[in-house]
Amino acid sequence: MSGLGYSQFRPYFEGRATLAEVTLRIQLDTHDFIRRQYAWFGLQDPAITWLAPGDLVTVRERVAQNRL
Repeated sequence: MSGLGYSQFRPYFEGRATLAEVTLRIQLDTHDFIRRQYAWFGLQDPAITWLAPGDLVTVRERVAQNRL
């Protein structure tokens, strides 16, 4: 399994890591993944509309307006 969080659990199931260690590893790996995504997409790309976290209402409104 290659998704975030799956491979990090292998040491836990093999008895080589605690659940706390696995949780920390998942958090660190997720953070690294996010940083790579930002670099790949490029923050200056005009084709991408970046939204603030928790901006779900705005997203729904934009989708509704574009479909009308």
